[in-house]
Amino acid sequence: GASAVGNSKCWSDEFTHARCCNVNISPRGDPRCWDSKEFTYRNCCFSKGVTESGSTEWSITNLKDLGAWMVHEIQLFVDDDCKMEARKHIKVIESGHKAQYDARHVFDKWVKPTDQYFWYSDTGAPRTAWVGARYFGPIEVRCVKVWHNNIPSMGIALQRRNEAGNWEEVKAFPDVVGGQWATMKVAQSHDSSEL
Repeated sequence: GASAVGNSKCWSDEFTHARCCNVNISPRGDPRCWDSKEFTYRNCCFSKGVTESGSTEWSITNLKDLGAWMVHEIQLFVDDDCKMEARKHIKVIESGHKAQYDARHVFDKWVKPTDQYFWYSDTGAPRTAWVGARYFGPIEVRCVKVWHNNIPSMGIALQRRNEAGNWEEVKAFPDVVGGQWATMKVAQSHDSSEL
């Protein structure tokens, strides 16, 4: 449930992770939840022991060698149930693209197998093609949904930009199906069939 995310000491019936940490209200969630001392966005909204995982930049990257990578759509979520999408981003970010197939297409909410609006990377070596978003404030991505066109599947990693400015892997997903929506949960159960 929602109270299992973030710091459990912060939550009650009225003050829930879903309400207080909703970055679609403001970059720091619902300001009515915070006392600016013990109960703050940073102290409450991140999982215990991984407060450092809050970042303003998140992306997905390829784990295998490709000629190029076609990604139709990405959705980043701040909860384990993949329901609270982090929508308020400042800018779509990418490693580079071919022709008119730039990264703005991955957040356009338009997905069809014949869709001509997708991101087409300009590189394909492992971990060189990446696409994602920069947010107003730090968030912790807990789930990713992606529609890419590398069939039947490929390896994808979720990554965040660390304080040194480098990409840091959060979790690798070795077998993400292509040609349909695939869900990747950071707090994955032992059964990886959820991919």
